[in-house]
Amino acid sequence: MSKPMTKRDAKQDDPMAFDQPLTLSVQGKSAEDLMVPISQLVAAQPDGMATTDLADHLGVSPPTVQKALERLERERHVYSRTVGKTHVWYPNGRLIHPYLQLRKEANGRIYLFVAREGRAGPLIQIVEKSFSLLSGEKTEGSIFVEEAALDDFAKGLEELQARLKTHRAQVGR
Repeated sequence: MSKPMTKRDAKQDDPMAFDQPLTLSVQGKSAEDLMVPISQLVAAQPDGMATTDLADHLGVSPPTVQKALERLERERHVYSRTVGKTHVWYPNGRLIHPYLQLRKEANGRIYLFVAREGRAGPLIQIVEKSFSLLSGEKTEGSIFVEEAALDDFAKGLEELQARLKTHRAQVGR
């Protein structure tokens, strides 16, 4: 196993500078095992990375990287664009500050509220997760709400909750 690479170890002009340790010895790993290193690589490249570049950097096949990227995209950690014939992957909003994360549990679900940087201003990412002893924590879905729309978003949720209460009262539940 190779030594983890950190920002301190990276050269000043190295475009692959990492905030988190990243073990580059990933050969033979599954797409699931590659999600963290791939996420770190994409996050370190706000201008995007091609699937083949990620595969070359990690020393694994492009289909394995593609599978991990598709899961990261479903979980809204990354997004992709086609540039010419190349599929390019980008980080989906950079964490503004670790303090700006909130984790709440309700009815067996875990909800993460994360403030991220967006192109037009701060975004709030709301991530729904489930947990089982067999598979651990799993992302079920995620949405982004612009900070400027948060009050309207919260009012909409409150209005829907009030309607639901009225409906239950009318049907006797």
